[in-house]
Amino acid sequence: MTWRLDDVIVPGTAYRVVFDLEHDGDDRCSTGDHGWFEDIGSFRDDAVVELGHPFRDYDDGICAYL
Repeated sequence: MTWRLDDVIVPGTAYRVVFDLEHDGDDRCSTGDHGWFEDIGSFRDDAVVELGHPFRDYDDGICAYL
């Protein structure tokens, strides 16, 4: 899957890409869901983010981004 965010991304700026998978069926961001993030350092051309599911604990801070 490819997304182009040319009108949103500022070259030379670092970003955090946040993913939330509704897993527990309550239709809200909660600790029963799966949430993770990938930090992208500063870049000037294309950035690639691998959409994997890391083995790390759920981060309650994910909900703050949604």
